[in-house]
Amino acid sequence: MEKPKNILVIDDEPNVRCLFGRQLKEAGFRVFEAANGKKSFTLLETMPIDLVVLDLLLPESNGLEVYDQIRKRFPAAKIIVSSIHPVEEQAFFIADADDYYYKSESISLLLDKIIKIMGGEK
Repeated sequence: MEKPKNILVIDDEPNVRCLFGRQLKEAGFRVFEAANGKKSFTLLETMPIDLVVLDLLLPESNGLEVYDQIRKRFPAAKIIVSSIHPVEEQAFFIADADDYYYKSESISLLLDKIIKIMGGEK
């Protein structure tokens, strides 16, 4: 049996991390959470993370800075940008993300995007 894929949810809102984490765990993923960029890099340096769900609006360092650092330091990790802003606006700021998630959409859409990016594997 293959090990579950590791997903890191980076979001400063505890309720969002809880919701995403619960849904992803129920879908069979192994989930890690970080409230800011600093904590996310600690996790990325110690755990093999397959995919990151990254909020654009973070305290201390913005999502764009965190995105750039993840791409440079952990190029194998896939990244879905997540925001309260529509997908078109997210893509304007970060044009080459693996996908985008508008937080007003259904959580099932996020799960579908993750499964697609992971090649159908959990």
